[in-house]
Amino acid sequence: MLKKVYFVLTLTLLLTGFSFCPAQAEEGDKLQHLLEITGLPSELSGVVNGSQVSLRARLDRDMLVYGLPSDVPNNDWKTAPTSWERDNGISLGHPGNQEPRYLGYTWNGEDLFASDYFPDDAANQVSPAHRAMIEWPWDRGLAKGYNEGISNYSWGVIIKALQTYHKRIGFEGDENSFTNNPAFYGDFESVKDYFKVLADPRPGMAGAVRHWHNRADLGGVWYDTIFVRWDILPNFTVESIDPGTDKARPGETYTGRVVIKARPDASFMSDPVTGRLFDAMGIKMELSQDYAVPLGVAVNGRLIPLQNFRPVAGLDNVFQYSVPAGTVENKQEFTFQWSLPEGLAGDKVSLAAGVNESVKVLPQGVWRYMDWSEITNTDNVKAVEVPADLPNLRVTGIALTPDSGLPGRPVSGLVTVRNDTGRSFGATKTVWKARRPDGTVLDEGTTTTDLGPEESKQLPFDFTPDVEGTYAVAAMINPGHDNPPDEINYLRGDWPGDNRMEVPYRAGQACTDVSVTLARKGYGDIYPGYAVNLAAAVSRADDGPDGPVDITVRLFDGRESYTRKMALAKGGTEQVMFTVESGDPGSYAYTVTAMPTGVEDCSPGNNSAGCTIDVVKPYQPEPADSGIETDITGGGGLYRQW
Repeated sequence: MLKKVYFVLTLTLLLTGFSFCPAQAEEGDKLQHLLEITGLPSELSGVVNGSQVSLRARLDRDMLVYGLPSDVPNNDWKTAPTSWERDNGISLGHPGNQEPRYLGYTWNGEDLFASDYFPDDAANQVSPAHRAMIEWPWDRGLAKGYNEGISNYSWGVIIKALQTYHKRIGFEGDENSFTNNPAFYGDFESVKDYFKVLADPRPGMAGAVRHWHNRADLGGVWYDTIFVRWDILPNFTVESIDPGTDKARPGETYTGRVVIKARPDASFMSDPVTGRLFDAMGIKMELSQDYAVPLGVAVNGRLIPLQNFRPVAGLDNVFQYSVPAGTVENKQEFTFQWSLPEGLAGDKVSLAAGVNESVKVLPQGVWRYMDWSEITNTDNVKAVEVPADLPNLRVTGIALTPDSGLPGRPVSGLVTVRNDTGRSFGATKTVWKARRPDGTVLDEGTTTTDLGPEESKQLPFDFTPDVEGTYAVAAMINPGHDNPPDEINYLRGDWPGDNRMEVPYRAGQACTDVSVTLARKGYGDIYPGYAVNLAAAVSRADDGPDGPVDITVRLFDGRESYTRKMALAKGGTEQVMFTVESGDPGSYAYTVTAMPTGVEDCSPGNNSAGCTIDVVKPYQPEPADSGIETDITGGGGLYRQW
């Protein structure tokens, strides 16, 4: 319980060694077994406050303690609901219901063994969730030594005890647990950095840990010693998951089956000391207490409802798997109902069951509502993939007659749909929609039809343009969704992607497609001040109004523009030349556009082009000397200027 930090003892304690000399005790003596198996000494000797002392090992309410409370100098006693003398059968002059602050010494003599029954020094307790925990107390002079040689299983027992400690001291709500202390939330194994292990819990032998925390209201550092009874912890597993079908189809419901299991975690048996203690003490291989852990089943990552399990408050579709104390093995089989999720992408669906985990199936928040209770959780999830027999109904074409029209004149359309699967679909719905040039809906409709295996059908529709411009005409067959689909779904398309098609339709004066390319005429390096010839090849498709169309061609060099005008008949191509003067050395980008005048460009994306011209620095020879070199060869004179 809560104690003020005291620094009142001067202790020098010498161990007699760890080799055990068999005590002359009966075969069934519990202490004898504990000492023999653990290798701890039956006696410690040393100097306490200047006097030689001999501290014998003893069991104090299942805790291995060296010495007596009377061996601890200045040890306090207080009135308590319990009686130390009566429980231990020893008289030290404190009869009745009294408890000492310290029971004696720990096995290594580095610390005092505090009493769990000693009344709190503080007038009021603070819930574990709201304690200002002190990290690494051994680096702050609050504890001697580090946590060494503590097994993972022992830490598991300790952590489990800390999970429920708030209830022992009168704070029932889970929000008061150590797990909700800011120091640990999200990583409860970090208790190893805050708690000093005074005694390692072992079978038949209780352990103890201590933590220190600041109490601003009490003006200093206080500590709490927490006693840990040894538990056999559970091991939860998902043994199997059966989806209930080899292939899933839209609109059908399936019954899946899951087998979950809980049994004692035997990993502690890998520690030879603990294993021998387990056998020597005759402890049964069964769960020490009741457990309730989170359970869930997810379809494509989304948790679904389960029957016959209690929901976990505050979490959607997370349930409790409850196992009673005394369990040797608890095996449960349950069923669940599932169907293909809407908007499934791909041809498979994943089903997974998880128990007592918070990574693959269950949300991380489960530990704010449930108790942690396992050492290992390697088999807590099972998953299976099921092929999805998705319909593949496609829109393969949209034909519009006439090819172009005028406002006020009807347009006839045919949507071609196809069933690419080997089974029939009844009452499939195909939605068509015509949009004006500004994006508003002009007309729309839905056609319902049956489609047999590998069958194609043409579905007629019509609309009448009411303004000039290019209309967007789209159709979609969408059997796996609400029909007609919502606007967002319709505009952006959905699975599997080929169930939607869109084509343009021109109403009013016919548009023409003008395109242009740009290239340099000539070869060789270009130096500053050169005349550069650029050729723009302008083409017009064989479409649009009869007769020539005026086209404005502009060249941009980043500083100024050059303009040419021309006229092109249907299917014509003409080359326009631009001559520009090159600038200083560097790289220059040129852009040309060709825009029809008075007629809309059907494909405006190809009526601009560009090219890059590199201007290089002229060659500069090294300065020559004015001297003359004379080379005498064979008596003749050869003069060479260099």
